[in-house]
Amino acid sequence: MARWRPRGGFLIALALLGMVALVALAYLGQRRDARSLEALGADNTLWHVAGLDRELLRFTRAVARASAARPGTERAARIAEVSFRFDLLWSRMVASTSGPIGARLAAVDSSAVLPGLMELLHRHEARAAAFDPGDAGGNEAMLAEFEAFERAVNGLAALADRAEQSRTQEIHGAMLASSVAIKGAGILALVLSGLIVAAHRRQARRDAGRLREIRAQAMRAEAASLTRERFLAMVSHELRTPMNGVLGMISLLRASQLGPVQALYARHACRSGHIMLGAIEALLDMSELRDGRLSLDHAEFSLAELARAIEDRLEPLAHPGAVLPRVDPGDRPAARHAGDLRRTAQLAAQMLFHAGDTLGATDCHCRLGTVGAQLVIAITITDRTRLRWPVETILDPTTLGGCGLAGDASGLTVARELIALMRGSASVAHLDGGACELAIAIPAPAACGAAPRRRGGAHLGAGAAASPPQSSAGTAADTGAARCGR
Repeated sequence: MARWRPRGGFLIALALLGMVALVALAYLGQRRDARSLEALGADNTLWHVAGLDRELLRFTRAVARASAARPGTERAARIAEVSFRFDLLWSRMVASTSGPIGARLAAVDSSAVLPGLMELLHRHEARAAAFDPGDAGGNEAMLAEFEAFERAVNGLAALADRAEQSRTQEIHGAMLASSVAIKGAGILALVLSGLIVAAHRRQARRDAGRLREIRAQAMRAEAASLTRERFLAMVSHELRTPMNGVLGMISLLRASQLGPVQALYARHACRSGHIMLGAIEALLDMSELRDGRLSLDHAEFSLAELARAIEDRLEPLAHPGAVLPRVDPGDRPAARHAGDLRRTAQLAAQMLFHAGDTLGATDCHCRLGTVGAQLVIAITITDRTRLRWPVETILDPTTLGGCGLAGDASGLTVARELIALMRGSASVAHLDGGACELAIAIPAPAACGAAPRRRGGAHLGAGAAASPPQSSAGTAADTGAARCGR
């Protein structure tokens, strides 16, 4: 299956997060611009200078009216108005020279108008508070000084107007640049998102096509494997029948009067034929294991019967003149157990055969016994230091034909799978004196007279059981050619 690539989804999520960040930045920029406009309207230096000019004009007019007023009630009201307008002018002056506005006005007040006006207010504070219309000379001098500052304040207003226009243009330019940048970034994010989505969809279509191709290849490989297995099973069936005929003829030949050399040749031919027949049966068993068609018998047998069955399978495989491994039925050879006699003998014979033929064990024997409801097949090798391979080699599922194993490696694979199918286990123990023991434990409860039943149907490499039809390969093997020399 094609490997999932998270890059497209990650980039899409990253683009979405970028767009959210741009929206947040746009919102913050709008708030900042709104505050700038608010500050521009509320803290306008031109407005403060204009207010100062207006209060200065009102104060000078109040002084002129109070000086020209006739004695009586009108004069008292004009004098009070002079004091009131002076206080307003003072308040406006303080507001224009303090805080951020004072700093900004001081920056544009190159002629020091505001400090001079403040000094003038300090100098005439007492005269304005106790205004005397009778002091015409002093009043005219004060009025002349304030009127002179009116022209200076008008010049300051022009400077403040130019500064405010420049500041307003600056703020509007920054707002415009911010708006253009945010819009450009938003458009770029949308374009990138579209490109990423398109690339992701293109990659998804490519991955889907690759996945379909991989699935098609897997289906073709599975079909080819099934065809190969069926072909091997068919060829094995076709080869086994003439091979049984060949073994039968060799058996008849050995029963005739042969010389020592001819008898040895016939013995070798018989052994080779049985090894080939075992390989053919192993191929059939592997095919049935893969298809889940291999089943196990459930019948009664004794340990003595199992020992004889193991010896019958080992005898035709032994080298001419070689000593067969001993198979000891144990202390209770007549005890009967329930299980598959033929398959149990098959796996035990394969393990014994490979212990001598593959590992090179020159002295090994087998002892049968029971531990609880389990049948134990113990294969003891007296000297493990002289083995070509460790004993664990024949239990390793990776040791198939051509991987350093001699003889019928497929038969050894079937033996391992039979142990798993019977829900058994195999282990190796190293004993004192250089010996080692390969123990195979298979569930085989004591027989209780129950009717025979079947259990099986596991695929290759599985230990589960089902109930498919009985294998035809095993039954045909039991009815094959007679054992050579028996």
